[in-house]
Amino acid sequence: MSGLGENPFEIGPEELEEIIEELAEEAENAQELEETVRAIVASQGGLGLGYGGQGQGQVESLELLVSFFEAKAKRIRLSVEFPKKPARQGIRVGYKKWRPTDSPKKLDIRATIMRHGVAIPGLTTLKVRVMRFTTSYLEERKPIDLVVSIDTSGSTGAPTGIMKVRFLGRERVNTADHEVIMFYALIDLAKKINQRIGLTLWSSGIDFTTLPECLDWREMEKLKREIITRWSGGFTHIIYALRQAKRHKDKLFFIITDGKVYHKELIDVDNVMFFLINPEERDYKAFVEKYGPERVIKVEDVRQLPKIAINVWKALFWRG
Repeated sequence: MSGLGENPFEIGPEELEEIIEELAEEAENAQELEETVRAIVASQGGLGLGYGGQGQGQVESLELLVSFFEAKAKRIRLSVEFPKKPARQGIRVGYKKWRPTDSPKKLDIRATIMRHGVAIPGLTTLKVRVMRFTTSYLEERKPIDLVVSIDTSGSTGAPTGIMKVRFLGRERVNTADHEVIMFYALIDLAKKINQRIGLTLWSSGIDFTTLPECLDWREMEKLKREIITRWSGGFTHIIYALRQAKRHKDKLFFIITDGKVYHKELIDVDNVMFFLINPEERDYKAFVEKYGPERVIKVEDVRQLPKIAINVWKALFWRG
């Protein structure tokens, strides 16, 4: 029999965490989640969890935002089917010189003409360059390091969990929120195959990066908070992201941007997959002409970005 004064509806710390996880999955945005959790915590007298005490507001909001993004990422991950079959052992990442001693089948005459206008054997002729996974990956499930390089310029908004914003009297999707959900999903997938993850945030320059280090499963969880707290606005100077990729040729980069860049900044780089969010046609064509259609993914609706990125990752790395 319960003693006098005990609350028969008392919620313990572990139970509250489970409730938050369920609420985060159903909430339309982070504000709705926070308001609901605040009401629950208030009814329980604060619970001593750092959700209602003095001076805890910043920690509270950040942790609830992380929970919100985690729940959304989990839902999208579970919606993607992962068949048990080997991943491809390499990806097309650009072109290199075709020499007369190479197999004629490897000559890419279309790329040669597009790049140089004339086919001079051994001088202008090109063949596809393939980035191959190492034997250790195939045998020990250790894939190439993946660096997620995200455009955080002013047009992307900020990762607040609001999901939609009003701009010039119109409602628009908050790009930053969906970029963060995508990154959370990629972190959770990387853990499954013992892949190391790096993060770069860029706009007018490199605003934050983990490089030269990529983090393993024991450390990458902290990046879920870094991506929120280190987000910054600015202009879209992709040259800094491309130079970084060029310096780290042993890693594969996912560069995410709206494609509104200076085309002269599109330098040659082989180890990048590009995700262009609702790009203008002229920008999309500039990327395709420079890097080839296999490496440029058009994301016409940013709400589909997490799922598209998961499917690209699956095609490259998933072994079942």
